[in-house]
Amino acid sequence: MQVLYGRHHVRVFRFGLRLVRDEQVAEDLISEVFLDVWRQAGKFEGRSAVTTWLLAITRFKALSALRRRKDVGLDEETA
Repeated sequence: MQVLYGRHHVRVFRFGLRLVRDEQVAEDLISEVFLDVWRQAGKFEGRSAVTTWLLAITRFKALSALRRRKDVGLDEETA
């Protein structure tokens, strides 16, 4: 896991940052992505490159974070 993180964390962070445009959220994404990888490593079937798998997880997590952020950003006065 340490080697996997060492090789891919910068790429995952930069990809996440491009999607969410917030460094703190991108840092949180890294944690969530690699935690999911730790939990689901046995499910990786090798049909794609590891990088592709990591970036797909990152994309899903980033889109979820953006949806949550939009929901939180609205209040009654704005609506």
